Formats: sequence, C-alpha cells, structure tokens
Amino acid sequence: MATQETNKRHPSPLVRKRLQKIFEAAAKQDSLEKYDYATDLYADCVRGDPGNLEYVQCLMLALHKRLGSVKKLGPMVQFKARGEKSALKKAIAKSDWDEALQQGIEVLLANPWDAPTLTQMATACGAIFKQEGAALTGTYGDCELFYLKCAYDAFPRDVEVCTLLAEALEKRDRFVEAISFWHKVEVMRPDDEIPKRAIATLTVRLQQAKDSQFEGDRKPIAASGGTKPEELTHEDRLKLRIQRNPKDVAGYDELAGLYLNVENFEKALEVLTQKLAVTNNDVTVQETIEDVQLKALRSQWIEADGKAKKTGKAADAEAVKVVRTELIEKELQTYRNRCERYPNNLEFRFQLGHRYLLNGNVSEAIKELQVARADPRKRGVCMLYLGDCFYAIKQYALAMSHYEQATQDIPDRDQDNKKKAYFKVGKLALGLKDLARADKYLTTLASMDYQYPRISEMLEHLKRKKDEEEGKKAAGEEKRERKKKSEDDEAAENEE
Repeated sequence: MATQETNKRHPSPLVRKRLQKIFEAAAKQDSLEKYDYATDLYADCVRGDPGNLEYVQCLMLALHKRLGSVKKLGPMVQFKARGEKSALKKAIAKSDWDEALQQGIEVLLANPWDAPTLTQMATACGAIFKQEGAALTGTYGDCELFYLKCAYDAFPRDVEVCTLLAEALEKRDRFVEAISFWHKVEVMRPDDEIPKRAIATLTVRLQQAKDSQFEGDRKPIAASGGTKPEELTHEDRLKLRIQRNPKDVAGYDELAGLYLNVENFEKALEVLTQKLAVTNNDVTVQETIEDVQLKALRSQWIEADGKAKKTGKAADAEAVKVVRTELIEKELQTYRNRCERYPNNLEFRFQLGHRYLLNGNVSEAIKELQVARADPRKRGVCMLYLGDCFYAIKQYALAMSHYEQATQDIPDRDQDNKKKAYFKVGKLALGLKDLARADKYLTTLASMDYQYPRISEMLEHLKRKKDEEEGKKAAGEEKRERKKKSEDDEAAENEE
C-alpha cells in the first residue's frame, strides 16, 4: 500500500514519460473536438499523476466542453457514481488522501460541477501538500486551489466554498484575494463574527506587508514648512497603484476592501464602479456591487433601529420602516437576478423565498421555499418558513405539519430557530385547542429555555385550558350520574 501511494505521488521517470505521451494524444483528440476520447485519456493522466496541475486543468476543461453545462446534465446525474461518492467520503474520513483522489476523479467524470466532490478533492490535495510540502515533485498545493476555484465557479454563493477559498488563499499570504472571499462570506452571513474578524486580521497583515514597488514614494513637500516628504498612506499607495495601471483588478479589490473595513460604503462603491468599467461589466463585479449596496442598507437599518430605540420617537420608528422596506425590495431584486443566473443554487432560492415571505407575497414564497428545502442544510428553516406561509393563508393543518417537521429537521446547533419552531407549533396547537400537542411542544421548549419570551404566559394559558377541560369533563360525569340516578329512581317507582 505504501509503495503504491509513493508511486502515485512520485511517478518514476518512465511512468512520467508514458503519461506525457498519453497527455499529448489526449490534447490531439481535444483539438479535434473528440471530447469523449479526450476526457478518457486525460483521466488516465490524472489517475497516474493526481498532483499534476496541467493534467487536472485539461481534464476539467475537456469535461466542461463535453458536457456543456450543469443544466444539461439532467436530474438523474445525482444517481450517477453513487458508489464512488460513498467511497470518496469514506476515504476522506479515514484520511486516505490518495484513494480519495482516485475516487473523486470517477465522480467528476460524471459531474465536473459537483461542489462537494470538488471541495473534498481540494481537501485531499491540501493534506498531501501539507504532508510532503516542497519535497513533493507534484503541485498538489496548486491543485487544491484549482479544485476550490472550480467549485466557486459552479456555485459562487456557496458559503462553505467561499470560506475554504479564503482560508486557502490566506495560508499562501494572498491577502487581497482572501479578504475578497471573506467579504463574500460576510455578505451571505451578516450575523457571523468569523469573517469580520478574519477581514480585520488580514487587513492589518496586508498593511504591514510593504509593497516594494512603492517603497520610495513620498508625498510632495508642503510649500510652507517641513523638510522631509511625508510617507504615503496605504490608501494613497493603492490609488497611485491604480493610477499607474488602471487595469490592476486586484488593486481595485484591495482599495474597496480598505473602505469596506471602515464601512465607507460610498467610496467602496465608487471604486467598484470603476472596476466594473475596466472589466467590461463583468457579472461577478456587478454582484459584488449589489452585495455592498445590501450591506450599506443593512448598516443604515441597524443605525436607524438603534436610534429609534434610544429616542422612542414616532418619526425615528417610521424611518426604520422605510429603510427596512427599501432593504427588502433591494434583496428581492438581487436574489431574483441571481436565481435567474444560477437556477440550481438552492441558497439563492431559499433567500428569495424568505424575502417574498417578508414582503407578504406568500404564494411566491411557498414556490421558492418548496424548491429550496431540497438542500439538507436549509431544510429545517425552510419548513419553519413554510409553516409561516400556510399560517398566513389560514391553512392551519399544513402549518402544523410543517412546524412539527421543522422541530425535527432544524439541527441542535441552530438553537434560535429550533426554539422558534417549538414555540410556533405549541402556540398553534393551543389556538386549535389541541391541548395534548400544545403541552408536548410548550413543555419541551420550557425545558430548553424557560426564559423564552411568552413561554411562561403560554404555559399558564395552557394550564387554564386544561383545568377548564377537566372541569367540563367532571361536570359531564356528574350530569350523567344524576341522569342515571333519576332514571333508576323512575324505574323503581314504576316497579312499585
């Protein structure tokens, strides 16, 4: 086993020569647009030398040309290579990185846009590179980044993929790109502190890393006083860098990131708009601009809400509603566009459905959320929101079943939504006078968090209802006993 692993990671000169001949044959078939044969040959090259970046890149490109796009694969693709997917997962769990790469190749032949497989391949490459580092003749570290970027191209709004890319770039001291991906994570998870801390740390490291290209730059000496030219700030350096090379895309990203770190959204948008013009209206840049606009509106909302709570004025409370309405409308527009561009991205379908719900468009919300619940990571919260949708249109039986399912599907780590599901199903059951079900869910919630808002009030209400039921039951029993006694007395009199 050890010998086989070593051979895969360090092919002998003879093996390399043979693989190179196969690669040249594959390139010839590729140029003739015989993609079926070309991908088979490229796959043989990658199997023989999984750390060869050129082999991996050519295989993925040929697969994309052969299969067209993820839309053309059809729904049955999920059933292909199921055995290899299972074997890949087991190999990753056992840290058998070489076997993981071999199994991953077979999965990618069926679906080169399979994001989980691409990230697992990246994990295996990263682990091998960490084990052997510079001593390794292959380029596993480069392959790790390539697989992650393929996953990002397929699902640019996948939080896990963006996080893995940010972390991988950070390890390589590619701070500007890492910050860019952390910003994407921050936009998708505005309440998560991890991306915020990462951005702050990387910004400091970036500023500490002096750009030798501008080391000699100084501000001009002021006309009045001063004998030494003033050092340029990091912002000045970046502006000068862009001025010298207007097509320096990374420079725009770094400058925009600098402004975003201090929440100067106006200047960040100005820089990104310049980048949009330079990149000929690149869709990715346009999406970044939309993300910053959303972030700016969220910041306005938080600020307005804080002010309204502090002053208690009706005018400030009204201002909060205005900003919130504008934010929801902007989010609706943004997620509609993204669902059109990426119809298979369930994260976008989930976000769009949630915004429809917030905007009161229940029918559209139901349609989007029923699609999004196919994502196991979102299923529990989708069921919760679907319960809200059916409750809004007074379909209480459907609302009940979805709330109950949400209590099971929402993972324990998401305590806020799990408690919310228990509360809503308990409250609905109480309203429908299903006291047994209300007792089950409300007491479970109380055992989880007795300080949960209104839970003590709901339990008191439940107790009164149960007492009333008991009273009615006792009164009914007493009435039946009196009636029976009256009938017995009447029968006795008739006998006499």
